[in-house]
Amino acid sequence: MVGPVRSPYRLGRTGRAGSEVYDDGVSEGHDHPRWRALVVAPVAAAQLAVAAFAASEPALALGVIAGLVVLAVALLAPLVLLVGAFPATFAYWRVGPATVDMSVADAFTFLGALAALPFVPWRSPTLRRLLVATAGYAVVLSITVLAHPATRSLVEVFHRTSMVVGALLIGAAVAQLGKVRLALQAFLFTAALISVVAALDTLAHHLQPAYPFGIQKNAAGELIVMGLVVLLAVPHRVGLGRLPTAVLSTVLLVGLAASEARGPALALVAVFALHLLRQRRRQTSSRVVRLAPLLLAASIVLIGISIVTYRDRDLNSQTQQFNSLNSRLDTYHYAIDEVWKPHLLDGSGLKWFFAPGSPVGAPHNLVVSELSEVGLVGLAALVVFLVVLLRSTRRSSSDLGEAAYLVVVARLLESMLGIFWTAGVGTFPFLVVGLMVGDEQDVDAVPPLRITALRR
Repeated sequence: MVGPVRSPYRLGRTGRAGSEVYDDGVSEGHDHPRWRALVVAPVAAAQLAVAAFAASEPALALGVIAGLVVLAVALLAPLVLLVGAFPATFAYWRVGPATVDMSVADAFTFLGALAALPFVPWRSPTLRRLLVATAGYAVVLSITVLAHPATRSLVEVFHRTSMVVGALLIGAAVAQLGKVRLALQAFLFTAALISVVAALDTLAHHLQPAYPFGIQKNAAGELIVMGLVVLLAVPHRVGLGRLPTAVLSTVLLVGLAASEARGPALALVAVFALHLLRQRRRQTSSRVVRLAPLLLAASIVLIGISIVTYRDRDLNSQTQQFNSLNSRLDTYHYAIDEVWKPHLLDGSGLKWFFAPGSPVGAPHNLVVSELSEVGLVGLAALVVFLVVLLRSTRRSSSDLGEAAYLVVVARLLESMLGIFWTAGVGTFPFLVVGLMVGDEQDVDAVPPLRITALRR
């Protein structure tokens, strides 16, 4: 019996020792596959058509041309979008029409998913399981949209689905192309840049919470924590030496302290403890376990700083009425008493807090938000989806499963004081899960689609 044939079109895999091996083979000598020619030709024709009315609608024409150029990049240089999706999780800036309310991170995820399609291991059992769970959750959301029809609700169903599915496809494609190290380094170096800017910003504003490049402090803190979790779980997959890893971790910790994001800091401590417990069960004595006392002490100091600043700044007589704690509690009470209780099963609709006249904003708690938006039925569907997600990461045959599991847990803990379904901070965990899917051992026996290898 002939075993499964190793596909000559894969660019590489990351071995047990963390080294990446690349294959520069091409598909039977065809440098330009037909599917790309068939797609690029209409793009070029569309650009000519847009140029025809550029004189009458120059702004619209330029926007359409820019979009077509980006689409062409996704088809001709997909690796740029696939790897770029990881650092793009920090890009909160809005693009596109106001009705869509799409961020740069959303745009990268959508375009990156299109670019990832030829490289995805579609026969992966883990990927299929996650896609089915996501589809089930999306169906339940769609039912609630029928009960409470609104344009914002319909857009949100697409947004949540694309966040999960798009990120999974991108991560799986990156792993199949042997670019795990490149993607993680791109994210971590961007996080280091954000951390340095955050430290400078807080020093320039008398130790006030930092907003690096205008990024909200909690969002910056959450992404920095995810970078620390990656370094904690799989430092060998990042590919840096001992000293660069220590320097990078220190820079990220400084950036987290500058953001004064208390929720992410607490999540980091919890994930750190969880990781140690899992390592002890495996009876391993890795470098991380040996450095555990130092990392734990640094985390405790960080939490202490956050508690002191919270007490001094937020719990005083002048700001007590409007501090973040009381504003959250007011939103929780309104979401439960006025929004959820009248609609126990199906909630009051996705993004109800964006409706004209809403007295409060989004509830900064995953459970409260889900109950108020989609009721008990939607919360049950979300729980099923999360159970499938966590079980898949815990049972993965890839060492990236540990990073995926811890990043997802960190995100869930952070969402107890924040918003779960938001691009960027909500996208990165599924990117890491996608890396795990593409790196799993059972994918090795699955030949990917016959495609031309990308040039390194």
